[in-house]
Amino acid sequence: MKSVVCRAFGEPNSLSFEEIEPIVPGHGQVRIAVKMASINFFDILMIQGKYQRKPPFPFTVGTDAAGDVLEIGPGITTVKPGDRVMAFNLSGGAFAEEMVVAEENVFLLPSSIDYAAAAALKSVYGTALYTLRDRARLKRDETLLVLGAAGGLGLALVEVGAILGARVIAAVGSDEKAERLRGRGVRDIIVVSKNTLRESVNEFTGGTGVDVVADPVGGDLFDQAIKTAAWGARVCVLGFSSGRIPQLSVNYALLKSFDLIGVNYGGWVDRDPQAHRRETRDLIDMCATGTIKPAIYKVFSLDEAAKAMAMLQNRSVVGKVLLSTRPIH
Repeated sequence: MKSVVCRAFGEPNSLSFEEIEPIVPGHGQVRIAVKMASINFFDILMIQGKYQRKPPFPFTVGTDAAGDVLEIGPGITTVKPGDRVMAFNLSGGAFAEEMVVAEENVFLLPSSIDYAAAAALKSVYGTALYTLRDRARLKRDETLLVLGAAGGLGLALVEVGAILGARVIAAVGSDEKAERLRGRGVRDIIVVSKNTLRESVNEFTGGTGVDVVADPVGGDLFDQAIKTAAWGARVCVLGFSSGRIPQLSVNYALLKSFDLIGVNYGGWVDRDPQAHRRETRDLIDMCATGTIKPAIYKVFSLDEAAKAMAMLQNRSVVGKVLLSTRPIH
């Protein structure tokens, strides 16, 4: 089968597209014919050796996929060959014609969800729901500031925040990205290349600040965002796509009495698999009813994975970038 393989840490152009032997599912495992896979920013960090998970070389890249069950190993009770499913593997394997996944990370798909939406759903919307509902405990009518709001995770945070009843302020890097946010539950938009984050938030909130900050960016934007926190706010750290891990002067936390909340979605998945499955079923229900609508920016063929990952790395996309195992015409 064809697979996108990482043989040493490096940039996307160092990946190889090659033929590898199919994997036979063992006890509690499911073999899936991948139709669509989704690229996440942490997939890039993983091939660079900058992510907390470092699979042994060589490994097939990718976490999120959707497709059809081909074969089940001993002990499988929840799916059967022919079922349409969404799959999730934190150790990789999605950027291939087939992948093998543990049963607990395979989820049946209703007919109303296509493979593209399913592939785009799991990591970003799962992280967003876990961040806002479980970690930040976002309440209806609170104000939520989302940094990097035009990316795959940013859009998911915006959408989930609106579903939970928050007033959402979205920070993006350009007017083009701002336009793509229209109609997704955003109350106010800040183009950070043209406006100061703190002054804009003060204007939008009447000087009271925001109740929750969701930050997958880090760097200079984090430094600015903590100054927008209201009394008793929750500042959620999700990642550092800017490339710089910021340092917090803890006097800000003291003065505003705010909570700094780390969000390790993968760690939570490992530690509480039952809660993870319940929350994933919530996501599938939301997507099936149209409450959640993943934004697909572009679909590439599997052999274009390096090009697609480089596009995401350059932060030139709005929404999710997908890989198809079928040729793109």
